[in-house]
Amino acid sequence: MNIVITIYVIFILLITLFYVVMVLLYILGWQTISPFKPSGREVSTKATVIITARNEQENITKLLTCLKNQTYSKDLFEVIVVDDHSTDLTPDIVESFEMDNLRLIHLGHHIDRDIIAFKKRAVEVAVSQSDGELIITTDADCVMGENWLIQIVSFYEETDSKFIVAPVDYNPINTMLDKLQNLDFLSLMGVTGATVKLKMNTLSNGANMAYEREAFLKVKGYKGVDKSPSGDDIFLIEKMGKVYPEQINYLKNREAIVYTQPCSTFKQLFHQRMRWISKTKHYTNFKIIVLSFFVLLFYTSMLSTAVLSLINSKYLTLFLMQVIAKGLVDFAMIDEVTRFFKKRRLIKHFWLFELLHLPFSFATGIASQFFKFQWKNRTYNND
Repeated sequence: MNIVITIYVIFILLITLFYVVMVLLYILGWQTISPFKPSGREVSTKATVIITARNEQENITKLLTCLKNQTYSKDLFEVIVVDDHSTDLTPDIVESFEMDNLRLIHLGHHIDRDIIAFKKRAVEVAVSQSDGELIITTDADCVMGENWLIQIVSFYEETDSKFIVAPVDYNPINTMLDKLQNLDFLSLMGVTGATVKLKMNTLSNGANMAYEREAFLKVKGYKGVDKSPSGDDIFLIEKMGKVYPEQINYLKNREAIVYTQPCSTFKQLFHQRMRWISKTKHYTNFKIIVLSFFVLLFYTSMLSTAVLSLINSKYLTLFLMQVIAKGLVDFAMIDEVTRFFKKRRLIKHFWLFELLHLPFSFATGIASQFFKFQWKNRTYNND
């Protein structure tokens, strides 16, 4: 029995060390991303902004207004909105919006209703009809500043990037649920930037990313990665990373931030995280599979030591060691990222977030494997 306990303790120490080193590498990766400042030279790349929209009548006008107000020359970019079978006034609002470089595509005219990956198909349809050399994607519930486009295009021309990952943040932040979501999301943004800098090419966000049209066609778009309704960002950066491993970059610039909205209810949040987790079973990137496995092991080890400490107080020290180690490196990561996003005021809620994060992650992880989830008024199975 003593041998079993010794082996267990050694395992806990090693898996905790792994987690600490992993987060420290993420912090280093984030810190070493050079903030981008355009050189000021004239840019001339033709760009296409693609938005997939489903039942977004409450949000689409705000986004289109932001795009209309961009400082980038109107002759150098177009906006394509792909209506994904909306049952509200979304397509009517787009058609009536006064913007010369705006086009509307009805997805129902191009695909069958019984497919799974609606958003991926919508992007592929839009790319096939686009005129831009640079494709930029965002979501219908997002807003951005007037210099957003010119920052992305400048970064593209000055870095010779094939794929660009750009920052996303939540706004507005009012309730405690909003604040806890924002902390979680910002930590994910930090990891996203770090993995791009470290050339792991495992994370991106479809609300703010860009890529060469030619590169998208070369990797055959989403062919072969359309088994999940989610993952239009992660699966694409994975494919791009195999062909252009050194030409994927993170745009660290505050004017390039896109703002999206947090989930308004706990149920929406739970289903959102189920959707995010559901795509993990389709990962093929060895790096992300290994990292995900070890993070799962670490979280499971924390749960096991928590349970054991309730049974036998001898395990309490081991559990507290894990809690403190995880808390310190997580705090250091959040501290770095909130400085860039100017969200330092959220730090005071960190320990509440840390307390709730582990059980919430377990609950959504388990639920994603056994229950259906809803997204955009559609219900999806977990297979």
